[in-house]
Amino acid sequence: MALRQRRRRDHLLGQRDVLRHPRRRGPGQPGRGRRPAQPPAADRGHAHGRQRPRVPAGRGAGPRAGPGQRGRPAGGPRSARPGDRARDGPAPVRDRRHQPGDHLDGRRGPAGPRRGARPGAPGARHRPRPARVPVRARRVKIGIFDRVGDIAETAADLRAAARDGIDSYWLTQAFGTDTLTVLGAVARDLPGLRVGTAVVPAYPRHPMALAQQALTTNLLVDGRLALGIGPSHRSVVEPCWGMSYDRPARYMREYLEALTGALTQRVRFRGEVLTARGDLDVPGAPAPPVLVAALGPKMLEITGALADGTITWMVGPRTLRELTIPTIREAAARAGRPAPEIVVPLPVCVTDDVPAALARAEADLEWYGTLPSYRAMLDREGCDTPGRMALIGDAGTVAARIESFADLGVTTFAARIIGTPDERSATRALVAALAR
Repeated sequence: MALRQRRRRDHLLGQRDVLRHPRRRGPGQPGRGRRPAQPPAADRGHAHGRQRPRVPAGRGAGPRAGPGQRGRPAGGPRSARPGDRARDGPAPVRDRRHQPGDHLDGRRGPAGPRRGARPGAPGARHRPRPARVPVRARRVKIGIFDRVGDIAETAADLRAAARDGIDSYWLTQAFGTDTLTVLGAVARDLPGLRVGTAVVPAYPRHPMALAQQALTTNLLVDGRLALGIGPSHRSVVEPCWGMSYDRPARYMREYLEALTGALTQRVRFRGEVLTARGDLDVPGAPAPPVLVAALGPKMLEITGALADGTITWMVGPRTLRELTIPTIREAAARAGRPAPEIVVPLPVCVTDDVPAALARAEADLEWYGTLPSYRAMLDREGCDTPGRMALIGDAGTVAARIESFADLGVTTFAARIIGTPDERSATRALVAALAR
């Protein structure tokens, strides 16, 4: 008799909860116009006096869970939900696995272990586990930033990046192999890997000619291209191409207006220095997003108003926080455009010998400090040399620094992997781990 009374009481309590939360129905709870689900075969006959088998602590299977059990009915009128308190049992605590605040070496963050966990069980404070990337770092997409060398090696590295789940692969454009041509040839069968130029100099390429090439490449890679463009530098534009570098911001404004029109395959534009008028014919080719290598305030305002985002170089956290991100976001908002993409490439090296790695970075990157636009970014960041912009340290230190870019609002961090062969291998492994 007592057993029947307890069952009836539990049934009524469950019905009360269903009435109180009509949309929260667990497995086996009747919905509107539906018959109640039958309990599993193993549990049928329980109402006729057969007892359920006992279960280990933490896996309560009946309406009355004992201490340390969660009180999770297998087919009764109510299923336990996060935050529910089982009768005569402790309140369940959410699983702490893969939570923000966990450390790279596996140490827990601020929240403690799950209540009732046995030593060595999931949620135990001292459960050993391999080092892993902090969860918060996954808020920023992870890419690789490199230059085109041997085409076969570049193709192999893109395939490896796709296998590792890396989000994007960015290739520079200088006086060597043409990047858009290479991407169209080697990135065709790599679904899931976004590819981008970082960046194509705008001055020597008419907007219609660049649009035609970019549309063709984007068609070949199934719409996975991001077109990064930039104004280059006076020391290149004037002596190499014989063009005037006066008022580069005005030139880039007109260039973007003409280019974005040409990417729709129909453009009618006439400006002070550029004219673009005509139709393109690349059937089935989607227009790629356009990102601009915008560093200074005026260029960032133009980019926010006319382009899809920015891709930087030699720009650190302080400058991103104080100048780059707020300026481009405000310009995009004024123009009624969506939030811009922020792609931040920086040199990265995982190493146990920081002084030696820093010395090599200083030597390899020294040239960037001689270019006025990069020098201005270094001065704003408070870095006397370009090598100081590199992320150098052990895996935990580097991962934490990458995580900090996510907090700034960076959408993609692209690692320029540097160092000795062993350091490059360790860095590549960390980048792959961050991307997963």
